[in-house]
Amino acid sequence: MRTNRRMCAVLAVAGLAAAAAAPLAAQGDRQPPAVNQPAIDTAIKKGAEWLLEQAKGGIPNYQDEWQTLDELALYALLHAGVDPKNPEVVKLLKLVAERIPKHTYTNAIRAQAMQKYDARMLAEHVRGAAQWLVDNQGQRGLWGYGKEVHIPEPPKITVTPDPKKVYTGPKGGAVIDGTPGARNTTATARTVLKRNGWGDENDNSNSQYALLGLAACMAGGFYPPQDCLDLAEKWYRKGLDSKGFPEDVYNGLRYDLAELLESQGKNKDALAIYKEVYASNANYRDVKDKIDSLK
Repeated sequence: MRTNRRMCAVLAVAGLAAAAAAPLAAQGDRQPPAVNQPAIDTAIKKGAEWLLEQAKGGIPNYQDEWQTLDELALYALLHAGVDPKNPEVVKLLKLVAERIPKHTYTNAIRAQAMQKYDARMLAEHVRGAAQWLVDNQGQRGLWGYGKEVHIPEPPKITVTPDPKKVYTGPKGGAVIDGTPGARNTTATARTVLKRNGWGDENDNSNSQYALLGLAACMAGGFYPPQDCLDLAEKWYRKGLDSKGFPEDVYNGLRYDLAELLESQGKNKDALAIYKEVYASNANYRDVKDKIDSLK
């Protein structure tokens, strides 16, 4: 039971960075509370320190059949501003890199963590995650839990940890090219992958994770074939045409579809859909920021 509580705590802490990046959603027409940045920074710092302490003895994976907790912890620590050469971060990186991922959730988070860490150094790892996600997409455009895909073994990672890299608090994410929180969108020349097969289909949560992972791969220079993105778009639009679901479900589909379009540079189409979300619920996630960034 104690280990199970520790696992839940890892999942909760791993969400802190993402929570800090988005405004709190309001219920109904109520305005969200004002953002208390010092309190958020304190929470992130405490969560990151807790994860670093857990990493010394190994992040607990009790009953974690998806084997995603190490990936989640690594990604959360990088977003929290922990230096990539911190000894515990390097330990997590090597553990994640040496594991053969088997599930959509794992590959998607792995892709985001690797791209966030250093998309140039880990280019072949990012490529492998992208290929796995492409080959596990179902023929209707959605993803299942995943099946085995042969991916060439990437090169071994050689990173020397620096004990002097002690965490002092959130800094907006991992430092890339000297800029805190920057996304490396020029890691390699643009490479469009070829599809080698099809996967099984299951549900929208797998699909959401897969698209987040592919977005990270695209930021790292590895793009899925166009049919992968076209099929995913078709699936989301089909969901929007379905009737009888709560409005928040449709807003989720709209938001995910807009992000998919935005990742392809279809900013005009993405902006139109973000505005639909805003018209339905002005406080939905960070939709206002999305609209402002695309105007």
